[in-house]
Amino acid sequence: MFAAQHRVIASGVECRRIGARAWTYVSVAPWPQLSPDGTPMVSVLAAGDIAFVQLSTQLDPPGVTLEQVRKTLAGDSDAASVTLASGVTTVRSVEILATSGGDSHVVATSPGSGYAPYTAVFAIQARPDDREAFEAALRGETGRITITYDAETDLGPARISADLADWTRLG
Repeated sequence: MFAAQHRVIASGVECRRIGARAWTYVSVAPWPQLSPDGTPMVSVLAAGDIAFVQLSTQLDPPGVTLEQVRKTLAGDSDAASVTLASGVTTVRSVEILATSGGDSHVVATSPGSGYAPYTAVFAIQARPDDREAFEAALRGETGRITITYDAETDLGPARISADLADWTRLG
C-alpha cells in the first residue's frame, strides 16, 4: 500500500482525497468480471482449428475490493463514513491486444458499457496464433494478451491496462 495525505493506493485502486471523508478512485488496472464461484470470466473453447474466446472485463474493482479500500481509508473510524466516487468520467474504448512471435495486434475492441463499472464483454473467433496467445496467458505466461481501457479520469486522459496472465493469479 502507498499512502500520502491526499493520495492512497491500496488493493489495486488509486484514491484521491476530495473532502474530509470523500475520495475518488480509479483502478490501476482493469479487472475480470467474476463468476459466482469467484473465478475470472474468461474461457477458450476449441473445436478443431477454430477457437472462440469469451472474456468479460470491468474497469471498476469488484464491490468487495471497494469495501476493503473504504476500510483502509477509514483507518480506526467507521468505514461507512467514507464516501467513494468513481474518478472515471468516460471510457472511449476497450481493446484486447495479442502478442505472438514479437508481433502485436488488436484482436477486438468495444466501446464498453458507458457507465460504471465500465464492463466490456468480448466473444472472439480467434485465429490460430491468437488462440495460442490466449491459452498461454491463461497458463500464466505474461506479455501475450493485454486488456486496455482508453479512459478519461478526473486527472485527465488515461490508458489503463492489465495483462491477462495476472488474472490467473486472482483469488
